[in-house]
Amino acid sequence: MILIEGPDMVGKTTLAKELAVELDTHVYQHLSKPPASFHPTIGYIDLASRYSVRDRFHISQAVYARVTGRDTSFTPEANLLVGAHLRMLGVFTVILTCDDCQLEKRFAKLEDREMYDLETILKANNTFKEIGRKNGRHMDFNFDVDLHINCSEKNPYPTHNTVDYILNLYEDRQSLLEQF
Repeated sequence: MILIEGPDMVGKTTLAKELAVELDTHVYQHLSKPPASFHPTIGYIDLASRYSVRDRFHISQAVYARVTGRDTSFTPEANLLVGAHLRMLGVFTVILTCDDCQLEKRFAKLEDREMYDLETILKANNTFKEIGRKNGRHMDFNFDVDLHINCSEKNPYPTHNTVDYILNLYEDRQSLLEQF
């Protein structure tokens, strides 16, 4: 399983879909906002599948709850349980962020607005950057993060080389998993 986490408009969906195409045994799945009845531990464990590329998952829920001031029942303890289950699957987690000026330009060009306003997206972007810089440690959580990619004006989106790089790292992870 590959998780692509990050704020709106950084290219998560495009990257996740490209990875799923390259891994023809994996299916692309998007989780934008869990339903109200979603259980924060069991729900993520049930959705975890070794053969999927996930566009958003548990880290996004914690980040967006934090930056919007929403109450969430996704606790650090729930994160530990979800994280343990994901490790057993050999999950590979990528945090994708972008320079703020790039997000501002992308947001200004949108005809159909994203789920969140620009201020919220920028706050989420900076929170995801901090998670990436601190190797998963942020807030009261300790997320497993394997790779942090920050897009900039020079490199505005992940490239095919990025896809190849992620796939090589992921395949190494899966080879280790198969030894057990």
